[in-house]
Amino acid sequence: MTTRQLSQQIANAISSDLSLHYFPHEVEKNLHKYIWLSNNAKVYAFVRIEKVSWYQCEIMHLWVHPDYRRAGIGMRMLDLARREAKEKGCNVLQATTVMANVPVIKLNQQFGFVKVNEFVNPRTGHILYVWQKTIN
Repeated sequence: MTTRQLSQQIANAISSDLSLHYFPHEVEKNLHKYIWLSNNAKVYAFVRIEKVSWYQCEIMHLWVHPDYRRAGIGMRMLDLARREAKEKGCNVLQATTVMANVPVIKLNQQFGFVKVNEFVNPRTGHILYVWQKTIN
């Protein structure tokens, strides 16, 4: 799979399933921040992990293809993100979730995240939850 194909698959998933409008070139320039799993040149899970301060990393764009959900892949992606955050020297892992995304809320809770804040996105009107987990 080429970098362009990989970026296209991730951008398509973000745009369709995560309701954000992403273009392949946006993914491609940040591809080093993504961890993905693929099978036969098809991406079936990914997560973006980004260091946002000297002590904190943020999880963005956690996605698992519908055919692979409820099989532990989400938990695996969170664990891979945690490991990457630890390698980057982060002590806190943070994620933001739309209140309506109950499966991810449950996943965050099972992984040990604690809800630390909630607010309304003024652009969409969605209520967002902010989750954090201390990693050592």
